[in-house]
Amino acid sequence: AAVTPCVAMAVSPAEFLLAYMVPFIVGGLIVRPDRLSLLLAVCIISLSNLMVHTERCQGWNLPWFLVSADKHLQHHRRPNKHYAAPTLDVDAILLQVRRRY
Repeated sequence: AAVTPCVAMAVSPAEFLLAYMVPFIVGGLIVRPDRLSLLLAVCIISLSNLMVHTERCQGWNLPWFLVSADKHLQHHRRPNKHYAAPTLDVDAILLQVRRRY
């Protein structure tokens, strides 16, 4: 099923702050990126966000630690799965960590 951009971006103000803004704020405080680095990070994440919500990107074979459109579109079908978006697949990474320890 297709996910329209307005549905993909429809989040509560609290979720927007926690999931979208806090990582940039905390990361910025820790890493202290210059303007170009921050701009590149925002562009990569924005492009990835568009890709995970694009039906045509389904079936793309990405490395296991990246969120694919297939994985993320499952999140729109079952909101309690595959929270990670739009770049690193935190679910897969945590699963690997649990298996090793």
